[in-house]
Amino acid sequence: MLFNKIYQLPENKALLVSEDLVYTTKDIKECRENNLDLLSSLNEKVVALQFKDNIDLAKWLILLDGIASSILILPFDIQKATLELFLEQAQCGFVLCESTINEQVSKGRQLREVKTNWLISTSGTTSKPKLVSHNLMSLTNTIKVGSPNFVWASLYDLNRFSGIQVFLQALCSGNKLVIKNGTTSLTQTIMLFQREKVTCVSGTPTYFRKLLMVKGFSSLPLKSISLGGEIAEQKLLSSLKSTFVGAKIRHIYASSEAGVGFSVNDGLAGFPLSYLEFNEDLPHLKIGPEGTLLIKSESSASNYVNGANLIDENGFVDTGDLVEVKDGRCMFLGRASGIINVGGNKVVPEIIEEFLQSIQGVNAAKVYGKNNSFVGEVVCADIVLSTSLDTKTIRDYCKKGLAVHEQPVFIKIVDELDTTSSGKIKR
Repeated sequence: MLFNKIYQLPENKALLVSEDLVYTTKDIKECRENNLDLLSSLNEKVVALQFKDNIDLAKWLILLDGIASSILILPFDIQKATLELFLEQAQCGFVLCESTINEQVSKGRQLREVKTNWLISTSGTTSKPKLVSHNLMSLTNTIKVGSPNFVWASLYDLNRFSGIQVFLQALCSGNKLVIKNGTTSLTQTIMLFQREKVTCVSGTPTYFRKLLMVKGFSSLPLKSISLGGEIAEQKLLSSLKSTFVGAKIRHIYASSEAGVGFSVNDGLAGFPLSYLEFNEDLPHLKIGPEGTLLIKSESSASNYVNGANLIDENGFVDTGDLVEVKDGRCMFLGRASGIINVGGNKVVPEIIEEFLQSIQGVNAAKVYGKNNSFVGEVVCADIVLSTSLDTKTIRDYCKKGLAVHEQPVFIKIVDELDTTSSGKIKR
């Protein structure tokens, strides 16, 4: 039961902090006492949580774990059709949000502790989002308790798997967690991190590329930087290493389905070939017949809520991420479901993005396909620049380094790339 961890911490320990709110251990305890009637009404029931502010979502996750039979964690911006589908699949009878907290509830019931399922939506970056079922054990069995002096900050929304992992990492370690609101600007985010003396930050590579361009980010006293959710290319890893000398920089491979797979701490893109060998300290990894990474782990979700198979007959989860062995190292290529078909030639957008981002003056790139009546699809690219650069120069680089079918036909210079609530490039 997550709430029990609160009793192991000092009475006035700051646990959750946003721009204008602070929840201490005392606050969480008082909140539980003040909401016993509501919690009694929700005991052993399926409860959906949908909050605009991550800090409120975090508070109710603490209060409901061990009380509700299942917690359905809903993105605040979820589409209505998907919302209705998830509520039906989870057989959810109550949605807890700002407007329902004060509704009339039954009184006088005692709380019975239960093993709570956490129902989490996949990101839906390249396919329709699905619900997967975890429990507190699968969500925390890879967490290593860190220094009590760390101050964590999450660049993820808490309604996503990665955000939940950072939240649980901080709580299990008794650390303060600094949580930004979805509308907080990059400059405001850095000011908040400076104010709270953040030492550990976790987010997507896309988010870190943005932060590296903002004044004040490099002055943060960071001791740990964790990247996840997308491919972390060598250029970005090297930039972070040179900016935050002495900080531990790791790329964490995790997904809603597979759970936390593994982390890479050597500062290099991809992961060591040795990870494919049996190791008691790592999940079992292998490359499947379609070139995708397969993972067998105790952190994996138990199932899709709609009943579809998640784990194969040998206990592996197919991540859908393409990998290849190159120069003695396993390198991520991109999502199998995102391949662009150019006249029968398969183009992986992430490979072209990495090439574009290797060009001096290119900060970030998004590559996508556009329908074409002659070849099926053509390659297009939206590019964010860090210095003055014209499209002709970019095209010249592409002609030298890419095959004809890989070269972007349309290149658009943009101020920033659209991202999802979890900080990934919106595809």
